[in-house]
Formats: sequence, structure tokens, C-alpha cells
Amino acid sequence: MENSNLTETSKKLSIKKKALPSSPDAFLVKFNPSAVLRLVRSLEIKNAYTAAKKSSISLAKLRKEYDEPTVLAYLNSWILNFNDFVSGKDDKQMTEFQIEETALLIIDNYYYFTIPDIYLVFSNLKKGKYGKVFGELNGVLILRAFSSYSTERQIAFKKIEKEQSTALFLKYAKNEKCVPMPNSMKNRKKSIVTDFSEILKPVDIEKKKREAIAKMKAKYKF
Repeated sequence: MENSNLTETSKKLSIKKKALPSSPDAFLVKFNPSAVLRLVRSLEIKNAYTAAKKSSISLAKLRKEYDEPTVLAYLNSWILNFNDFVSGKDDKQMTEFQIEETALLIIDNYYYFTIPDIYLVFSNLKKGKYGKVFGELNGVLILRAFSSYSTERQIAFKKIEKEQSTALFLKYAKNEKCVPMPNSMKNRKKSIVTDFSEILKPVDIEKKKREAIAKMKAKYKF
């Protein structure tokens, strides 16, 4: 029964707006860090590339659906979870003020991150991907991780865009009639073929020499 519930909820992590709980409190419970860990694992989201291929809701859309205090509380729960995970007996945890300010900076700068993105940032932090975590925890450490992941995310989306463009090109190349090709693309294709034809033409060196000599004779009258 538990597995079936997990499977059903996993489908909803590709969060469409209608799948969100109606109240902020219900959302915070349903998508708490521990629950998201199980859900993301079930969807085999392991990096920025696999996260980018899943449809999920962003922090900006969550703020629109609920309000900013709800999103702040959500990010606070992730930071507290990270604090609890890495803090030893002699480690100094982040203060309430530091957590709140870090969450605000995340909303301001990484509002386009989705729930799987948030999970991956903190998961990578826990695994030491962005450097060893020891001593005093702080917001700079977390924000640096968000910045690094943002770069990974950009690379992932460029890779997906390239894959989609290649797939579309191959589809047209295989059978142009399967989808009507815009005239602009047809003209571009003809232009590319023409350019390559010119490049691949064998060069007649002697002919080029004769043409050059003829031009010089005409220009200098000899």
C-alpha cells in the first residue's frame, strides 16, 4: 500500500498546478525534504540534466500559487535539514537570521529553480560535491552551491535544446513531408547546400593563374 501511494505521489512531482495541495500547510507537509528525497529517487532524478527533463513547478510559481512566506518557510526547511545533516557536536549551526536571509537571497536570485533542483543542490552539498563542509555553516556556502548548480543547469538545458534541434533536423532530413517545412527553413537549407557545393568543387589552379594574369594585363595595359 505504501509503495502504491509513493508511486501515485511520484507522478505528481512532475507538478502541474492542479496537483498542488490547496493550502500552504498541506504543501509544506507533502513536499518536505524527506518526502522529496523519496519522490526524486523514485523518478531517478540524479543530476541537472535529468531534473531539466522533468516538468516541475518553480519557486516563482509556488510564490504565485501561495505566497512568499510559504516559499520562505519551504526553503527554511531545506536549510534546517542540511544543518541537521552536517552539524556535529562542535559545529556551529546557522542562526535564524542567517537562514531567513539565505532563503530570501535564494528566492531573489534562483526563483526559476524547481523542487528537484532544490533537492539536488542540498544533496550535492551533503555529498561534498561543492567542497568539504565542516566547522561553521553559513549562507555563503549554500549560495555558492546554488551558483554552481545554476551553471550545471544552464549546460543541461543547452544539451536538451541541442538534442531537440538535432532530432527535428533528422526528422526533416528523413522525410520533409512528415511536417510542413517553413519556407525560411527551405531557403536556408538550399543556401547551405549551395555553399557546401561551392566549397567542395575541385580547384583548377592553372585556370586561376590564367584569370589572374588576364586581369593584370587588362588593368596595366601590357
